[in-house]
Amino acid sequence: MNSPSRRRPRWWLWPLVVVVAVLAWVNVGPTSLGGNSVYLVTSGISMEPRFHSGDLAVLQPATTYSVGEIVGYRSPHIGVVLHRIIGEVDGRFIMKGDHNDFVDTYHPSPSDIVGRLVLHVPSVGKLVSTRTGRDAGLALVGLSMVGVVGVPTVSDRRRRRERRRRESSGGSGAAWRTPVGAQTSWGVLGVPGQVTAALFIIVALLALLVGADAFTHAPTSRLTTSTPYQQRGVWSYTAPASGTVYPGQLATTGDPLYEAVAPVAHVAFTYSLSATVPAAVSGTGYLTAVVGASDGWSHTISVGGPSTLTSSGGVLRGVVNLLSVNQYLAGIVAQTRQTLGSALTYTLTLVPHLDLRGTVALAPVTLGSFAPPLVFDLYPNEAQLVVNAPTSSEYLVTHPSSSGSVAGFTTHATPLVILGHHTTVTPLRRLVLWILGVDLVLLLALGAAVRRARRGPEISQILSRYGDVVLSVKGSPAFDEEGVTDLASMEDLVRLAELQGRLVLFAPEADPPVFFVRDLAMSYRYEPRTVPVPAAPSGHVAVVNPQSGPSPVSTEGAP
Repeated sequence: MNSPSRRRPRWWLWPLVVVVAVLAWVNVGPTSLGGNSVYLVTSGISMEPRFHSGDLAVLQPATTYSVGEIVGYRSPHIGVVLHRIIGEVDGRFIMKGDHNDFVDTYHPSPSDIVGRLVLHVPSVGKLVSTRTGRDAGLALVGLSMVGVVGVPTVSDRRRRRERRRRESSGGSGAAWRTPVGAQTSWGVLGVPGQVTAALFIIVALLALLVGADAFTHAPTSRLTTSTPYQQRGVWSYTAPASGTVYPGQLATTGDPLYEAVAPVAHVAFTYSLSATVPAAVSGTGYLTAVVGASDGWSHTISVGGPSTLTSSGGVLRGVVNLLSVNQYLAGIVAQTRQTLGSALTYTLTLVPHLDLRGTVALAPVTLGSFAPPLVFDLYPNEAQLVVNAPTSSEYLVTHPSSSGSVAGFTTHATPLVILGHHTTVTPLRRLVLWILGVDLVLLLALGAAVRRARRGPEISQILSRYGDVVLSVKGSPAFDEEGVTDLASMEDLVRLAELQGRLVLFAPEADPPVFFVRDLAMSYRYEPRTVPVPAAPSGHVAVVNPQSGPSPVSTEGAP
């Protein structure tokens, strides 16, 4: 009876499956593992009724984003937020939660968007957002890994059914017996193989357990920072003088200015910006003089043209003519019928006007609020620098400064503490992936070995499984057929040997090879099926080797 032809394996299916799996992973796999998607577990009610706490949202980055799309963006205050785009102004998006009656205070730029919504899976996020859910997921992964070695394939089950059918019909397939009672691949492994497979699975589960936090945390964290900077200014003035009132005939910073001998003062304001981080600002500035009275009246006079300023410094210059200022005040007094020197007092205030823009620590800044004045009290023939002693001094008046800060972000590796050891997300992920990869290769290799063993002779399967309790003997043992009991399975023989505290003996040189246990009065044996002798072609005789199968021996020329 000829055996039916076997169906040829479709070898091209496995490469196709691998290619499809890789393409699917690149498209929907998380970015932390080489994919192109961002996974978010939602919380709160801002996107109800579509999203609820614990839902899983899968986002993918895009080149452009449109009004009406649901996207995730990085907020400087609360991390990644999943809201809908409702508008766009000056290159920034206006965001709003579907359930909210207000718009978000932060308007993200395109660089803040992490991706648009491509998939929404309700409640699935709870599996990774809670410890219980992660443990349940790990258990499922462990069971699936056990299946790599312990669960028979469909082809295995089909092959066993075919063997049983052939045996029941008495065909040539009866020479092959179902492997030693191993209902799953575990039986073929034997104790050492089972321990090895269990160790592989335990290592994989431990790696997943240790790495669970690494794959549920972002590799990096963004922290809001405040970067300080300081603006400084230096006021100075000089006035050429006549006579001997001033040493060297020159009035300098801090000296009173007398109209009669030093009517014209040259004023300078030197600006500088200092920061512990890179700063690059530039702009323009100019000086004005404000003549004011104690009753609130004031008048502004331009004393200098614009000058260029940078973060490294710059100087604003101007000229104050006291003679012209006093003549102007005299005209005001005459028009208002006031008497110069009456209860009203007058001041001359020099003010810098700055318009600076740029970056501090790569963050954009606009510096226009720094405008420290230099104040003089005006008397009929004198301008006196105002120093509010004892709370101030001439140095503080002429060397003003102002501190500020720029809000920014810093990115640092997310720290983790695993079994008392401090590490970060990225190296822990790499370690876990390496362990899982090596473990999976070893499990697949073990599974391949098991599959090969299941298709081998039954003797090989028995020795693989029970080799630690089997002792090989030479020669062919003699049995008293009246004192011999044939057992139906190798499991029964091993069980009997265990009960009697004896070893199982194996006679590979017997014809056929036999496993047996000797008692004082009885012998118990099990004869495994061996490879059948095929029909030898004319001129040849087939000789059967119980270990390796039939091999042809030429007899040409024999009588």
